[in-house]
Amino acid sequence: MFRRCTARLVASTILVLVPALFANAQEQEYAALSKENVEQLQEIKQADIHADKIFHGPNAGELLILKWGDSAEVIDAQSLKSIRPIAKDHQPSYITVSPDGKLIAWTERNSNSYTIEELATGKRTQIQLGDHPSGAAFSPDGEHLAIGNTYWDPDSEGVGHAVTNLYDTSGKLIRTLQQNGPGGVMPRFSPDGKKLAVGNRNYKTQIFDVKSGELLVVMTKRMTQDTAFSPDGKILAEAYVDGSLGLCDVRTGAPLRDAASGNKELYCVDWSPDGKLLATSGRQGNVIIWDAEDLAKLQEFDVGPWAPQVRFSKDGTRLMASSSDTANNRGKRKLTVWAVPKD
Repeated sequence: MFRRCTARLVASTILVLVPALFANAQEQEYAALSKENVEQLQEIKQADIHADKIFHGPNAGELLILKWGDSAEVIDAQSLKSIRPIAKDHQPSYITVSPDGKLIAWTERNSNSYTIEELATGKRTQIQLGDHPSGAAFSPDGEHLAIGNTYWDPDSEGVGHAVTNLYDTSGKLIRTLQQNGPGGVMPRFSPDGKKLAVGNRNYKTQIFDVKSGELLVVMTKRMTQDTAFSPDGKILAEAYVDGSLGLCDVRTGAPLRDAASGNKELYCVDWSPDGKLLATSGRQGNVIIWDAEDLAKLQEFDVGPWAPQVRFSKDGTRLMASSSDTANNRGKRKLTVWAVPKD
């Protein structure tokens, strides 16, 4: 009798302990990434996910993933498992999400419009545009949407211009900003929402005053694939077509530092939340973590010859990158996450 009772007690204890041990295993804590610990980064997760663009949100603990011209979905930021489709029944070529997670905006390939959707209600508003809509961004307060668009001269090959329009979230046009040369346009709001940087695949980056629409600065170097404001809004990082990374003074446009990445092209640049690190990714080269102060390379990862996106997690404890095992972006796709586990 005593032995049977003891056996039952041990079995019950194991049943209680196993879930607890499993929960603890899932709650691994990670250190905030820094100059001092990035060499200790280790791969913690990898999934077969096709991600041409990665955004934080819409909700806490989620990521919005875009498969260009095909689909968009929300995944869990920790497990990388799919949660739900977004822009359902559409095939976005560009998409963006408002910082409060209430709105998304997207355009589709061969479309001349953008759609704003209220995620809570499903209500959609269309904004009619010109020839080739490109990148878009919501302001930090979620009240404005900047959309880039390129107009080509039908009678002259390679001739045209790009403009960026500011709208409110009802789709009402607020103003049209000064035009630039034709090319893929990428608007980015400063953290305080007072400035708008408009990168251009073929021409120089422009910085505008959001309230007045005044052109404040034109950067000195051409052909950016991506731009990102530092968390304090004082520095603009630019990822260039020639594979270099540049830092510029937002107030004056003066170049501060630049460095060669070793990539044939850089596609993406991102700041760590504390502004002390930068991460880049691109074509035929490595994912790189940089010291934001002097652009020294601190760590590199070979994820394959095509890496369109790299992102720090919102809390700065993880780095993630999407990649393909072929240089034409048509091979096997994956999303990789690195972190430094706490002792």
